Amino acid sequence: MTHKSLIILTSIILITSGFFIIIDIGKSDEAVKPKFYVDDDYDSSTPGWGIDHFDNINSAITASSSGDRIIVNNGTYVERITIPHQLDIFGEDKDTTIISGDDVGDVIIINAVNVNISGFTIKDSGTANNNSIILINSDRATITDTKITSGKNGITIKNSNNNIIYDNIITENSGTGIYLDNSDNNQITYNSVTENTNGIFLHDSSSNEIENNSAIKLNSINGIFLNETCNSNNIANNNISSNTHNGIFPVSYTHLTLPTKRIV
Repeated sequence: MTHKSLIILTSIILITSGFFIIIDIGKSDEAVKPKFYVDDDYDSSTPGWGIDHFDNINSAITASSSGDRIIVNNGTYVERITIPHQLDIFGEDKDTTIISGDDVGDVIIINAVNVNISGFTIKDSGTANNNSIILINSDRATITDTKITSGKNGITIKNSNNNIIYDNIITENSGTGIYLDNSDNNQITYNSVTENTNGIFLHDSSSNEIENNSAIKLNSINGIFLNETCNSNNIANNNISSNTHNGIFPVSYTHLTLPTKRIV
């Protein structure tokens, strides 16, 4: 499983001869031990069955508490998932750990802060205009090292702030690849966003960072679209090419930062 470590600084105070010495120690998220394991081959003969070992992700979420970590082994999991509290959900390998929504509704709905998802292929949402592979309804989620495909919209961030969409492949969705609606201060970086309708679409969303994306291309309308209610978004150092209508289409350039290093 590949995921990026988040660094938490802790402090140790030593009292020696009346002096205080503060030592900062970097503590990786590897110190958070997995509490639940999922494998579609587990069954009632598996040690820990129904306690901390499950054959589907929803059962592990139901058993979990805020702050827990769930490890999902290679396999195909046909289920729609709602995340109600802070969790890490990490797949073993994005190419072989697959979550399918079976063409119904949203595949994953995030309703809690500080949710981390990494290491999956997630696919097959419903086809209604508001359906998404991942729907983020809360703040500070991180989606990384994940392939998001064959849905209506790839990732929708709705009324939510300070989320990170990092190092993903978002491709072949019949709607928008990444859609921000009334959402601010989100980071969209180091992704490949290809063969959607609009690659990235911002509505009433401000102060977002869209930077260093390796490919925003081959989308059938625009690479990036911003409507007139968007302000102070930064678009820099992206590879934007071969989109049918426009590379970047803001209704107005007044509140858009486009550094000279962009590639259009």
